[in-house]
Amino acid sequence: MTRAALPAAALVAMPQAALAHDAFGDLGPFYAGLLHPVMAPLQMLLLAAVALLLARQALESVRVAYPALVLAAAAGIVLHGVWPELAPSLRLGALLAVGLGALALWGVSLPGAPLAVLAMAGTTVAALSGDAPAASRDGLLAALGGILGMAAFVLVGWGGDRPAAGAARAHRGGSGLRLAHRHRRHGGGAAGLSAQPGVRRCRLSRRSAGRCAARPG
Repeated sequence: MTRAALPAAALVAMPQAALAHDAFGDLGPFYAGLLHPVMAPLQMLLLAAVALLLARQALESVRVAYPALVLAAAAGIVLHGVWPELAPSLRLGALLAVGLGALALWGVSLPGAPLAVLAMAGTTVAALSGDAPAASRDGLLAALGGILGMAAFVLVGWGGDRPAAGAARAHRGGSGLRLAHRHRRHGGGAAGLSAQPGVRRCRLSRRSAGRCAARPG
């Protein structure tokens, strides 16, 4: 969440920064759309927040949410081409990215449907924050490249952050296993031994002599 919050705060304070995304020059419509997530700060921020949220969730939920966000990216780009004036404000996009990052930091495990809704919201706003494709061959190529670019960006971000999230979950699970093992050793060990057949119990027959007689249980 920290990685998403700092750029979001910068965009809220300096919205003009989101307009500087022509670093790669003229690559053609398809590759310009494909690389747009790494050239547009607001779109990159939203998609990074979505990827971070997915990385904190179970794989079963991600399998539901990821195809949904790809469809949301396609719908958002098509809608932006039909209605170019429909563009989110920079502050709204930055606040949405902070909210998604906060959910990832909170560590709440979400089912597939709510996770899909959140991922679709972030991806749709990201798609609307890009360039509106024109009704031409170049516009179609740019739209196709944009859909693939957003899908790839989220997938790579999810895969890159998932090992860290898995290590954190494994650390929490390992702590619980160690506590349970310690409990069995100290609290349940005697009961476990006494329940086994053939175990001999030793008890003092004569306290004065201090001798121990082993008798069958």
